[in-house]
Amino acid sequence: MDEGEQRVIINIAGLRFETQLKTLNQFPETLLGDPEKRMRYFDSMRNEYFFDRNRPSFDGILYYYQSGGKIRRPANVPIDVFADEITFYELGNEAMDQFREDEGFIKDPETLLPTNDFHSKAAFFRNIMNIIDIVSIIPYFSELNGQQNMSLAILRIIRLVRVFRIFKLSRHSKGLQILGQTLKASMRELGLLIFFLFIGVILFSSAIYFAEVDEPQSHFSSIPDGFWWAVVTMTTVGYGDMCPTTLGGKIVGTLCAIAGVLTIALPVPVIVSNFNYFYHRETENEEKQILPREVEKILTSMAAASGSMESLNKTNGGCDHDKPRK
Repeated sequence: MDEGEQRVIINIAGLRFETQLKTLNQFPETLLGDPEKRMRYFDSMRNEYFFDRNRPSFDGILYYYQSGGKIRRPANVPIDVFADEITFYELGNEAMDQFREDEGFIKDPETLLPTNDFHSKAAFFRNIMNIIDIVSIIPYFSELNGQQNMSLAILRIIRLVRVFRIFKLSRHSKGLQILGQTLKASMRELGLLIFFLFIGVILFSSAIYFAEVDEPQSHFSSIPDGFWWAVVTMTTVGYGDMCPTTLGGKIVGTLCAIAGVLTIALPVPVIVSNFNYFYHRETENEEKQILPREVEKILTSMAAASGSMESLNKTNGGCDHDKPRK
């Protein structure tokens, strides 16, 4: 049998793995790929290599050899444990860098600087916040040039756009970002809610007008006058500035309030579900960013401890022990 086709048995804390020798020889600089390094763990009695290491992690370590250099952490293995296994099996810096990138490690800020943010003018003008900034400075340049022909009402409206610049706070607020993502993902449900409210307003404003049309002191002189009452009633606000006085009008008002509660309640669970999804995703991302920092500290402490042990061994090896006196 060819030496490369020879099978190798690797015992990880009692769990045996079997692979071909040529699979390990792909990476001769690693612990398993170097015959001299792995020979230290060879059990001649059982004809296998024994490692008292984390068993679930070895699935990812063996996959590294089988896939030709792809590192994948098993889902049931913590990040710091798997990072420790990568170091033990000496997979190298490239494998560690790949692992860090897959796990969302924070890179050097210099590598995160934008390179083409200003190259696309179309992308700049597609940003709604940039449009608000441009519109908000129009009155300043209009007054600077002495143009008085622009209507004062238009200028006031344009100045009002400055208020919307407060939404820039969303760049620094995770809560506002989650709210914006929730509303964006729930546009279909919100559109359906507005559509149902529109139908209800038309229906109940017409019904309240015909129910109150014969009442001399009625607040509803026309169907459009009933729009405001229908909106206020369906949203359960109830200002009280317009109210029915006849029995028929009160029945219509009761049905309008019930329909409003049902209409608003139907899409709410979907919107809440979207909010929970984005909230938990943001929480997981924050934890994912914190874990690599903790792993970095663990790796640094391990490297420091390893260096200290090597220095201590060299010191002990170079010292002469005094012989006992007779």
